Amino acid sequence: FNFTDNLTYFAGKHTVTAGVAYEYFKSDNLFFAVSNGLYAYNSIADFKAAVNSYLANPNATTSPVTLARYQLRLSLLPGGAKPWQYLKSNTFSFYAQDEFQINEKFKLTGGIRGDVFAYDNSTAADFENPVVAGLTFKDEYGADYKVSTGQFPSSKLLLSPRLGFNYDVLGDQKIQVRGGTGIFVSRIPQVLVSNQLSNNGVSTAVITGPTNTPFRVNPADLPAGILPASPSPTSLTGYTINAEDPDLKYPMIWKTNLAVDHKLPYGFVGTIEGIYNKNVQALRYIDANLRGQNRVFPAPDSRERFPASGLTGTAATNARFYNPQISNVFVLKNTSKGYAYTITAKLERPVTNGLGGMLAYTYGYAKDLQLVGSTVVANTPTAVGQNYLTPSYSDNDLRHRIVGFLNYRLEYGGQYGGATSVTLGMTANSGTKLSYIVSGDLNGDGQTNNDLLYVPNTASELAFATSSGTGYSFTPAQQQAAFDAFIDGDKYLSSRRGQYAERNGQYLPWLTRFDFAIAQDIYVKVGAKGMKNSFQVRFDILNVGNLLSDKWGVGYQAPTASPLSLASVSAAGVPTYRM
Repeated sequence: FNFTDNLTYFAGKHTVTAGVAYEYFKSDNLFFAVSNGLYAYNSIADFKAAVNSYLANPNATTSPVTLARYQLRLSLLPGGAKPWQYLKSNTFSFYAQDEFQINEKFKLTGGIRGDVFAYDNSTAADFENPVVAGLTFKDEYGADYKVSTGQFPSSKLLLSPRLGFNYDVLGDQKIQVRGGTGIFVSRIPQVLVSNQLSNNGVSTAVITGPTNTPFRVNPADLPAGILPASPSPTSLTGYTINAEDPDLKYPMIWKTNLAVDHKLPYGFVGTIEGIYNKNVQALRYIDANLRGQNRVFPAPDSRERFPASGLTGTAATNARFYNPQISNVFVLKNTSKGYAYTITAKLERPVTNGLGGMLAYTYGYAKDLQLVGSTVVANTPTAVGQNYLTPSYSDNDLRHRIVGFLNYRLEYGGQYGGATSVTLGMTANSGTKLSYIVSGDLNGDGQTNNDLLYVPNTASELAFATSSGTGYSFTPAQQQAAFDAFIDGDKYLSSRRGQYAERNGQYLPWLTRFDFAIAQDIYVKVGAKGMKNSFQVRFDILNVGNLLSDKWGVGYQAPTASPLSLASVSAAGVPTYRM
């Protein structure tokens, strides 16, 4: 539900607009994974045997095969109710703007907007976890930090001042200079907030059944007594928490742009525009339960190690977390780090006599800590760990992009007639971003496949373990030679010898694609005013170049972004790899 009311007042050279707006938002989300049970079998044959046993005897009390694992997620809510995530919020906004036409050439526009974002805590209060509330965690700076699962971030007033201008240089609309600067607020993906209503340690729990659990389509049909009793929230261990910093604010960005539009001969218009964006308060995650680094690896890869590095099982859990009775505590916070800019040059010919077209090139550059879409950003590629991220190439780092189209439209007929339009469009851009990483948890932070690769000056700097399997065996020396060849064959990796690969530092070759379309309009004029009634038939060929040659319009994929996997870490802290 939303409501908006605007008022515009004209006073000479000023046009003043002011208004208020209100929005009520509600979402009902249910994420109840493993609520139908998870059966992990040791082979396809075992799975078939279990299903066939169920079909033959749906009331069998044991499985004919031994399972690798059986798990079931239960609701801990009264009556076993489904753990719906009910999120409610209110947004109150006000704004005012003044368009000041200083003279015939120059217009100045100034304004301010205020927004108050308020969450309804009534849907969170029932999910307060007293165990978590009683624990002490650490923030990214090492300071003591408390976490609540029963309270949303407090309401905040966010002010967004803005200023823009438009200058007709010669007064004949041939050369226009325009630009502006201001603060802009964007929304939080609300699922990041409502995750707190699910991942809190009091709404659901995962229990593990015996390895002879019989197959059932519905877990309610399992034999009585085969599963352990539903646990109480105070006895649960090993669960993950999602929460928000109590001072969390909606994302704000400072945006500045400057552009020049110039009418050129033969009906063309040329544009050059630059845009710069700076994060005022972007989003990021920290793991407030993760202990900080306490030592480093031996040179040459002397990255910092977390306490659990080189450990496994319970020993790793106890070393990794401040409070090992629970697991990760992902807290959504703000950061001011990160920026982006783009420079665009465009040549356009507005439609004249049915013919029009456009060609534009954009160079973009962007750095941030992480692109927050879910808590899986805990796997953001890094050489320092999730709580200590530094700005790196963003997932939205554009670099190069060319777009263009050519269109011709021919109209004909009188009372009965039509029009034929032919369009050829083109996009060309830098390829997909790539982060070279080590497979496995190298630094011991509990996250796998996110440790950026150290690129050695020579592969002999690294220790390798024999890699063998059915019909093959590769010695450490053979793998070192192969890894050197892999680096030499990659221009980017070759440039990073003696350094770490960067997050999104590599990108695949350009992808260029053409699309072709023909649209046929048919109309008939009716009535005294000759009103057109029409319909259109459209024919599109996407990636038409590939129709002409199988080498055109083809994208690339990397066979691997993790050329090395971690084999072990010695007592002296020396990692050993396999290629």
